[in-house]
This record gives sequence, structure tokens and C-alpha cells, in this order.
Amino acid sequence: MIKYIFALSVMVASCGDKADPVTEPEPEAEPEVVVEQDLDGDGYTVDDGDCDDADANVSPDAVETCNGIDDDCDGDVDEGLLVTFYADSDGDEYGDADDAQEACEQPNGYVEDDSDCDDTDGMAHPGAEEICDNIDNDCDMEVDEDEVCDSADGCVYYIDEKPADPLDADVALCPMSVDADTIDVHMSNPELELAGFQFGFQGVDVVGFDESSGSSVTAGFMMSFGQGTILGFSLTGAAIPPGDGLLIRVDVSSAADPCIVGAVIAGPGGTELLGAEGCAQ
Repeated sequence: MIKYIFALSVMVASCGDKADPVTEPEPEAEPEVVVEQDLDGDGYTVDDGDCDDADANVSPDAVETCNGIDDDCDGDVDEGLLVTFYADSDGDEYGDADDAQEACEQPNGYVEDDSDCDDTDGMAHPGAEEICDNIDNDCDMEVDEDEVCDSADGCVYYIDEKPADPLDADVALCPMSVDADTIDVHMSNPELELAGFQFGFQGVDVVGFDESSGSSVTAGFMMSFGQGTILGFSLTGAAIPPGDGLLIRVDVSSAADPCIVGAVIAGPGGTELLGAEGCAQ
């Protein structure tokens, strides 16, 4: 019995003396080093401020050019390089200040000048000749200045029921050469409606007319020409109202020194107005 207790004691003592296993600590992982790459080889990475690392021409050190790209990576595109162009709808090389477009290169139909006062009329622009037509032809903010309507050269004047007096005419027609074969006939008519007209030009044959210009077209007049004369009248009773401006644009054999001849003008109710020829006798 004593031997058994002793043996048991030894076994218990042996179990109590056994040490716990030691756990070795895991080694710390080395931090991952991320190396920024300069993909386009321009000396700048994205961290360095390269805003397009696929284009070697784009970097903070690049020179901005007008190309629709932020070349120097400052957040602005084409700064200080864009040019303002203006629409030139009538093709007279002068643009409309109210219709502008910024671009690197001149767009079709645009010019750099913005001083056109009427971009629907190619005859109205700075430097154009001022003529008697109630239009600011030369864009100086004045209409028919410098007494352009006072000249009687080539004009014909009409007055109701008494001989014509160029200084006190009710209606005046004046021819203005536009180019080598075109004459604009301008009307000054402060009071009367016109029911019809007929005229020709001294030494010049009428060969046609512009069907899109003038108060005769606006009034819906029927126009015809033959034997050097142009005729205008209404089939509906319409009349040309009082006013100043272009009556009709006429195509002729020659527009040198035009002078109206053979003119007949009908007033209200078809009454013929007395006239005085404007050609030198």
C-alpha cells in the first residue's frame, strides 16, 4: 500500500513539473512600397501633378497651346489663346457683335471684325458709300447724312396737280448705281400711296429686276419689263405706302451715270402725278 501511494505521488509530481509550450511571435511584415510610375516619360507622375500621364506633351512644365487641351495642368484650357470671331452672314467681311464665338482658328462664316451694323445686308458696312435710301449704309449711326438725298442728278420729281419743284417734291425717284449692271431706284415719298409706276433710263436698257428687294416687291406689285422700260402695278389694288427707301433693284445693260426717263407714277386711285425729268437736256 505504501509503495502504491509513493508511485502515485511520483506520477503526480512528474505531471506538475511539465512546462507549457512556448509560442514564437510571427515576424512583422515589411511595409509595401508603392512606386509611382511616369507612364509617358515626361518627368512627372500623377502625384507630381501630371494631369494626363498618357501624353508626354501634357505636364505642369508644358507650354499651353490652343488645342482644346489643358497642356500645363493648371485646370484651364487654352487660357489667353482663344480668339473671338463674329458671324458674317452677308459675306461683306464685317461681323455681327451679337453673334460671337471663341475658337483657336477662324470658323467658316466668321470674321474677326465686329463692326457690321446690318449683317443681313452686304451693302451696309463700315466704309460703304452712303446713298439716299433711309439706311445707315456706312455704319456711322447716321442715315442719309452729308446731303446725299439733296442731289437732283438723274432723279425725277413728282408733285400732285402742279409742275414739279425739286425743292418741294411730294415724290422723288433717284437711281443709284450698285455695280456695272445694277441700279437701285430709291423712292422718297413722305405722304402719298403709290398705285403704280413706269420708267426707263437714258441710254440704258432694262434687262431684268430683283424679285426679292424693294418696297414694290413687299407690296406685291406685278413687275414686267420690255423695250428698256420697267412697269410695276398691283392686280389686287395694293399700294406702296409712303416712306423712304429702295423701290426696286433693276438689272440693266450698263449702270454708268444712270438717269430716269419716261417716268409715269400713279398716286391714289390711279391719278397720274405730274413729273419733271432728271436728265440733262
